[in-house]
This record gives sequence, C-alpha cells and structure tokens, in this order.
Amino acid sequence: MEYRGVKPKPKPKPKSRPRQIWKVDIIVAPIAAARPCAAGKPSWKIQSMKIGSGLSIFGVTDMMTLKHRPACADDKEIIYQINCAAYRDIVTAQFGKWDEVFQRDHFEKKWDPARYSVLTIEEQVVGCMAIENYSDHIFLSEIQVEPTYQGRGYGTAVLRDLLAEAKQKNLPVRLRVLKLSRAVGLYTRLGFIRTSENDTHFYMEWRNSQ
Repeated sequence: MEYRGVKPKPKPKPKSRPRQIWKVDIIVAPIAAARPCAAGKPSWKIQSMKIGSGLSIFGVTDMMTLKHRPACADDKEIIYQINCAAYRDIVTAQFGKWDEVFQRDHFEKKWDPARYSVLTIEEQVVGCMAIENYSDHIFLSEIQVEPTYQGRGYGTAVLRDLLAEAKQKNLPVRLRVLKLSRAVGLYTRLGFIRTSENDTHFYMEWRNSQ
C-alpha cells in the first residue's frame, strides 16, 4: 500500500507481561519421633519456595501446601506403593529386575510407623521419610516422593529442614543410597560427602562444619 501525505502512526509494541512469581508454602512438621495418628495435630513450621513464571505446579497455579505428619498403621499400604513407584526403575536398572515378592518382604521387615513421617498435599499422601536418632548422629533411612511430584523442590525442602535441626543439635546426618539413584546428586548439592561404598550403595554424611 502507498501512503501520501501524513505517514501512518506506527503500531505500539505489545507490552510484555510482567514476570509472575508464585509463592508456595512448604509446611514441615518438626523432625521428631512419630506419634500415632490419634495423638493430635502437630505444630507446623513454615518454609517458603518461589516458583517462577511459566512453571505449573501439578497443573495448578495457586498456593499448594505440603504437610509433614507422623505416620500411622493406616499409611502402610500407600507408603508401600510409593516405595515401589520411587524405587522400581532404579532397582531394575541396577539389579536387572524388580522382584515383587522380595520387595514386599523387605518392606514388611522394615515397616514401623514410629520410624516414618508422611508427606501430604491436600490430605493426599505423596511421600514419606524415616529417620533414626542416635546420640552421635541422625540416620536418614528413607526419603521417598511419588514420581509425579518429584522435581518440584518438596524433597529438598524437607531435607533442608532436617539439616537445620541437625545443625542445631550439632550432629552429622548419615545415609546410604543406591549407586544409580538420582538422589545422589541431590545429596551432593546439599553438602553430603561420600564416606564409603559397597557393591550396591554409597554411604554419605553431612557435617555441621560444612
């Protein structure tokens, strides 16, 4: 098109949308000996995460709340299912197969609700954690997040809370992890170092001086 006389005004550039920040409250119970479900509501300690624009949390953009409560006997089966979901690919990759009979027997032998805490989002169980307190260290026996909820920072938030408690008590945190587990990278980023290993596991430790 040919314009004569007054030139047309240039079209204004579209305004860029401001970067959105969503605040997600991570509510974490004190890491302590588990109590029965009927023992009453624990007091919660609040931490926060900021999720940048463009990231949807489970398809929802409003506030999500992660709660950390003591486990009870009724949690046994869902924790076993999360255990299977979290470990199946790793175990298959490292050992060549997933033996359901062996895994169920192994879980039954270690199951004790007093050792476990449960991670929930809006009353749905999405993970679990088991710790053992000793006079000279804290042993992180288990931390599992259902794969659908992994990569969102929830496991990291719970671990940071555990490390904060260990720092207050001036105790190291120890754990063992399968060699092919992606959690090795997470533990390393949080300051755990490898202290030894066997054919299947790394033994790692976080020290207050770190």
